[in-house]
Amino acid sequence: MMNIMEKSEQSDQLVQHATQVLLSMDRLRQDRVLTDYTIYVENSQVNCHKILLRICGVDFSDFCSGKEAISRRQVGKNTAINVDNIAASIVKALVNFCYTGRILITKENVQQVLQVTSLMRLTFLAEECLKFMEISQELDEIQDNLVPDQAVVCQPMHGVQVLTEFQFMKSHAENTDVSLVCQEDEFSCHSLILAACSDYFKAMFTHNFTEQKAKKIDLSEPADIVEDLVTYMYTSKFDIEDEDILELLASAAYFQVCFPPATISSIKRIVNPENCFKILDISTVFSPELRDDVLLYIFKAFPKLTDNEDFYNLPLPVLTQILSDDRLNVLAEEIVFTAACSWLNYDIDTRWCYLDELMECVRFPLLHDSFLQSISKQHPYILKSGTCKEKVEVAIKTKQVLSSSGETFSEKCRPRNSMNQDLIFVLTRAFDGSHGPRCAFLGLSDHTVHHVNATSGNLPPGLSRFTIISKDTDIFVIGGWDTDHDVACQTTWKYSITKNAWIRCADMSLARYDVAVGVMDDSIYAIGGQIGSIDVAHPVAAVEKYDIGTDQWIEVEPLPTPLTKPVVTVYKDRIFAMDAASHSKVIRTLCVYHSYTGLWGVVPAGVGLMNMRYIEHLMTMNNSILCWGLYDAEGCQLTYNAFQRFNAENFPPRRGGMLVRHPPLVSPRLQHPAKFEPVNPVGLAMNNNTVFVISDAQARRGRHLLIDRYNPYSNEWAEQIEISTPLSKGITSGLQCVVYKGYIARPWQNES
Repeated sequence: MMNIMEKSEQSDQLVQHATQVLLSMDRLRQDRVLTDYTIYVENSQVNCHKILLRICGVDFSDFCSGKEAISRRQVGKNTAINVDNIAASIVKALVNFCYTGRILITKENVQQVLQVTSLMRLTFLAEECLKFMEISQELDEIQDNLVPDQAVVCQPMHGVQVLTEFQFMKSHAENTDVSLVCQEDEFSCHSLILAACSDYFKAMFTHNFTEQKAKKIDLSEPADIVEDLVTYMYTSKFDIEDEDILELLASAAYFQVCFPPATISSIKRIVNPENCFKILDISTVFSPELRDDVLLYIFKAFPKLTDNEDFYNLPLPVLTQILSDDRLNVLAEEIVFTAACSWLNYDIDTRWCYLDELMECVRFPLLHDSFLQSISKQHPYILKSGTCKEKVEVAIKTKQVLSSSGETFSEKCRPRNSMNQDLIFVLTRAFDGSHGPRCAFLGLSDHTVHHVNATSGNLPPGLSRFTIISKDTDIFVIGGWDTDHDVACQTTWKYSITKNAWIRCADMSLARYDVAVGVMDDSIYAIGGQIGSIDVAHPVAAVEKYDIGTDQWIEVEPLPTPLTKPVVTVYKDRIFAMDAASHSKVIRTLCVYHSYTGLWGVVPAGVGLMNMRYIEHLMTMNNSILCWGLYDAEGCQLTYNAFQRFNAENFPPRRGGMLVRHPPLVSPRLQHPAKFEPVNPVGLAMNNNTVFVISDAQARRGRHLLIDRYNPYSNEWAEQIEISTPLSKGITSGLQCVVYKGYIARPWQNES
């Protein structure tokens, strides 16, 4: 695992670990755990660890009143000495230096510290004393009050030097006093290191366990894992592969080994969907910081984690903590509800009693109307609970009240953080043509790309020239051209956010691409399109209607005339369809379908639209119809992308109508930064009286998607949004997008 760390990170980890070990040894000294050396000086005694004093070169034997003698309070191998000719404060300061690498030098003690450290050959401390005296003398000659009273001397890398010396002694089996036995393997160690790094061993050596006096301790853990843990204690490094880290962490949790921040950071790097729940469970024992970081990872990746065996085995308290959190990265509350039901169904007989407690995590008023209505059919056992049944009924009534009065919900029903923004679903063909079209949700508030990684199903790798549309809780991909087999497609695919899956629906009767689609009366209409090869296309007049509830396509009245790459919009009970390209500078054919008659009519539409050379999109916003395309301005001397806005009640524009006296409003020219030239608008989406123009930009330092926002009522372009994402890689005109309204909690959109 440590192979992925930079040298600087490894150094930080070693320093932090060594510092933590020394602090633990100091606590052991204060608690008199494993102390085997007692210094009697003046009227006090100092307890410490003899091996640490030896490593640091602190030896008081030359200052004893006699030879070393066994203490009067003999405990095991404890050794006691009586020290004369040194002040107790000096003895305590030098012992403290061994455990901290710090010593306080003052004007009063500097002479004696210099004398003692010189006799002990502690060169570093002796030199620091001389420097202090030299500086004091120089400042005293200048001005008496400038002389410093004291100074704290710190030895650089003191902890690392101590730990390195312990490692050297271990490798030579020097002063090791305990062995860890794992079946046939045996590891010689220093009990002081074990107790400093592990609360498990500390408790063992503190209380009256048999292991306290034993020279060998039998362990049931695998030898390689114990060896890796011991190696970490002495070096701060793991000599282990990433795939084995879980077993190591489990053992570390069992032995209560504490990790410094640098080690925690290195462990974070290997968290993935396959191990995140295991690491979460393990980290609860020994690292609250790691647990918090793993929880953040789970919140962010939650839609990809619900079809995981470890998810189904989560304890109820952990699951409720996850499902209740505002930071859960879901675009729909249906994902939370479905995940809760999946956990229950995994062991319904045992977990049935947790139903009410678990459903407290679900914010029912955020569920879509149609989803609430379907609970009784898809999850009938939920309504067997009176509490849950009441939640569903209250949610339905509350949503009805909200739609009529605009009242807000309680704190319990606030949306998750990820829901509280506008989102655009973007779908584009994969750049390499081997992994299927790529899709994502673009967050317009946080400028975040929420990539869709479906847990099941996938679009065909070579699918292009398809059309997408959203209806309530689903997004549909209709028709297209299969570049792998050079054939038109009659397929219908549905992306379900509640299942995070692409689902193959019923096929159209006619395979075609560049088909126009519209939604009216809870049905999807597939209008026109082209058949034949890409090089020699043939427009068709066929129209089919898809019933979402029954998953069936039926043929309806065809267009009066085939349209080349038609564009479509729906206004009330009418569908407007027209050619994207105009073959005449005066007349453009527009077909109108009336749902109450089921028939199409043809209306010549020239005035107002005659300056639109090519219409890429036709859309309805309130009582207006917007046309987006190439606009000829200034007598056809200037052509640029622009919007035209028409009154929907008087659409299409024709001679003798209101639009002759009131020409359509034309948007100003869209300006782009020079470094993103050329910019080709490739997709449009509409929400809240704003049209979002999604563009592909080639920048000098990577690929980007640009989002331009246009308000047709103020006729102004808003500031451009730039989002860096690999979705833009290779896009020319194959991107389509749609605002995903079905799951966005609109009532709380403006709440703080």
